[in-house]
Amino acid sequence: RAHFGQGLGIIFMDETKCKGTEKHLKQCKFGQTGTNRWGDATCKHNEDVGVQCRPANIVWSVTTETTMLSSSGSQVIITLWFNLAANLWIVGILDGKYLRMVKIRIASASTYQWLGTRFGNKYDARCAAQATFDDTCFDSDSLKDPKKDSFPIRLRATKAASTVSVLWGSTLDDNAATLFLDLGNNIWILGLVEDGFLKMRKFRMITLKKRVWMGTKFQEKYSKKCSVQATFSEDCFTGEDKTIAILKPKLKTSQASTMYMVESDTTLGGKQVTIREDLGSNIWI
Repeated sequence: RAHFGQGLGIIFMDETKCKGTEKHLKQCKFGQTGTNRWGDATCKHNEDVGVQCRPANIVWSVTTETTMLSSSGSQVIITLWFNLAANLWIVGILDGKYLRMVKIRIASASTYQWLGTRFGNKYDARCAAQATFDDTCFDSDSLKDPKKDSFPIRLRATKAASTVSVLWGSTLDDNAATLFLDLGNNIWILGLVEDGFLKMRKFRMITLKKRVWMGTKFQEKYSKKCSVQATFSEDCFTGEDKTIAILKPKLKTSQASTMYMVESDTTLGGKQVTIREDLGSNIWI
């Protein structure tokens, strides 16, 4: 109801209905007659929509333990995957002569929303190899679209790694933070107990110095486990919402450490690599 104030001029969209799978707002159904005609509206500006956008709380990555149901009824480990956007993936298998693909939005480590299925035996050869598999394989006109979840997936997903670490010595309103939680994908929750309140701030690190605020919470009645670093979890981030100006952070950060090293005998196309760059958090060039 015009949360940010009423607009002016022509109202282009009314009675807008979206499924949540559209890539663009114009792909939603709108207009008094559902004909998607711009300006087909009878509403007034006191009904203008106000929207606030924030980054997704958790970004998930598909793991190679994910399997897909094949035509034989068995679960087959996926050999093809492509990340379209945050939590939006295409995964696939070669089932005999058939290429089978499913588009999903990951909701948790083991659950997903089905967005589409494509399969067929007429496909570009590059779509059979992980190195050249991409979204155009799914959009091919030569493949069938059954309009239903024909190949259920046993999903195994993990939180995307953070490339920035927030370190001890960081403060909130000049008070030392005592609670740190890395949610993956550079999303962090910092907290402390002060004046009988559990105080927490969530943010996403864009660079070592730049961040985006994602929420601030205060709790007067909180579980003891939420006041201890060893048992502090995302479930603790509840309570009264506070404004962005409260709990101003001063952060100490570093590039996230790398657990796996790329050895000197690694090859690319059969030739030994001569340049290796560690970007942190297991990301390498």
